[in-house]
Amino acid sequence: MYKQLDLNDIATTFASCSQKEDDADFYSTISRRNRDAQVSVIDPRRYQNCTIMLSKLKLTHREIRTALLAMDDKGKLPKDMIEQMLKFVPSKDEITLLKNTVNRHGSPSVLALADRYLYEMAQIPRFEPRLRSLYIIRTFQERFDCLMPHIHSVIRASSALSHSKKFKQLLALILAIGNYLNYGKRSGNAY
Repeated sequence: MYKQLDLNDIATTFASCSQKEDDADFYSTISRRNRDAQVSVIDPRRYQNCTIMLSKLKLTHREIRTALLAMDDKGKLPKDMIEQMLKFVPSKDEITLLKNTVNRHGSPSVLALADRYLYEMAQIPRFEPRLRSLYIIRTFQERFDCLMPHIHSVIRASSALSHSKKFKQLLALILAIGNYLNYGKRSGNAY
């Protein structure tokens, strides 16, 4: 069937631009992609989610690093972003893969955005404990305010029990019944 068709005529008639220009564009695009290609060693889904988190954070890796090293005394990292960052703590396997990739290529600039973030965060001493501590600092007041009504209720209830004459009488009655039931045994005559 192809022998009956003039494929060159069809290509020139229906093509949006000439075939030679398309080939040149195609090869220049491929060489540009190869030149700009960045390496990713983490799971694609994790990469995508980490990239989304970084786009919402709107800070450079250096700013994130500085904020974590200073325990974010200026409040650049909101608590919801710290909570998201806790989901993207690099694992030991990821750290090994990232370090090997950087050593092989000689620079972390070859890493894709999320990979570079994980690599940079892995360079922070005690990254995960710092992040967890910062999260506790950011959420402390909220948790404290939430727990205080319960704590006050327990304090009021224990104060009411300790000052209640009827409760003391109930305890004396329970003690008397226990002593009576255990009379003559080792556990009898409790005070």
